[in-house]
Amino acid sequence: ARHPRAPAGDRLVAVHLSDRVRAFVDHVPPGDGWIDWETLVAAMRKTLFAGPLLFEVMVLHATEKDPARLLRLTYERGCALSDQIFADRGTAAERETLGLSRRSS
Repeated sequence: ARHPRAPAGDRLVAVHLSDRVRAFVDHVPPGDGWIDWETLVAAMRKTLFAGPLLFEVMVLHATEKDPARLLRLTYERGCALSDQIFADRGTAAERETLGLSRRSS
């Protein structure tokens, strides 16, 4: 029998994420485009998926043009989304052990 959270999440091994500002791929930081992150987080929370999350960004269409600041912004927003997705996956120490919590940079 499958776990109640397993409709697809038992087969996910990585998730590649990117926000968009136009109808084609433009890779902006989460929250800068039109992707419905609240719905995505809710769907991910229903799975057994335990990471990793990969966020792809490019300077070309981002409002932040400094690469270091763009990566910092993406990292911070990615950590916030990760925290939301994996919030009920054990204690903070357990999530750190599994690589599911915010890391210092």
